[in-house]
This record gives sequence, C-alpha cells and structure tokens, in this order.
Amino acid sequence: MNRVVTVIVLVGAVFFALCAYWQFNDPDALWWVAAYALAALAGFATILNRLPWRLASLFALAALGLCMYYIWLVVSQNLHFFEDEAGREMMGALLIFVYMIILNRRARQNRR
Repeated sequence: MNRVVTVIVLVGAVFFALCAYWQFNDPDALWWVAAYALAALAGFATILNRLPWRLASLFALAALGLCMYYIWLVVSQNLHFFEDEAGREMMGALLIFVYMIILNRRARQNRR
C-alpha cells in the first residue's frame, strides 16, 4: 500500500508541474502557476519525506478556501462549471485540495 501511495504522489507531482507549465497562457497565470508549482513541490517534498504535515494541512486549507470562493462565484452568478473560467478554476482548486489531503496523510504516516 505504501508503494501505491508513493506512485500516486509522484504522478500528482508531475501532473501539477505540467499544469504549472501550461498555465502561462491563462489571463491570471501568475496565481495558478504559483498554486500548481506549490502543489508539485509539496509532492516532491513528500516523496523525500521533507514535507511537515502541518504545512500540508495549511496548503489544504488554503486550497479549500480557494475552492469555496470559486463555488460561491459559480453558484451566485449561475455559471456553468466547465464552460466558464470560474468553473474550471474551481475544479483546479478542488484537485489541489484533494492532492494536499493525500500529502497530509502521507506526511503524517512518515512522521511515525
């Protein structure tokens, strides 16, 4: 099971590194490059057992807050999730949040 989680973390880190690279054509690229690069760096740090679980928790809370903001934005303006930019950005924040929860669990396991 531990090896499976390591592979998931590695695939996620590479995925978010590629997402950071592909964001340069986005209108608000700076924020998303930083968010995706932070997720990728946190993944690589987790593989090396260098990510403190409290930092992973902080990243997860920040991603959850961002996700909640975009949910509010999409619902309050009656936007479509995949057709509008805010909906796609909400999905990106949700992906980061789920990944940070996985990293948090892994960092807590490594602490023992």
